[in-house]
Amino acid sequence: MNAIRGVLLFGMGMFALYRGWTIHTGEKAWFAYGLGLVAIALGVWRLLRRENKPLL
Repeated sequence: MNAIRGVLLFGMGMFALYRGWTIHTGEKAWFAYGLGLVAIALGVWRLLRRENKPLL
């Protein structure tokens, strides 16, 4: 499940960066860039973290 969430976050981060690129100027563009970078970072973190499996 974490892999699916990671891929979705990564994809949405890429989309947010694309929207920031199309806006180009203003606060909305910077917000989209920041949101995209955070989403990509969270997506990569979810893809790379280890699953906590129960012992039993």
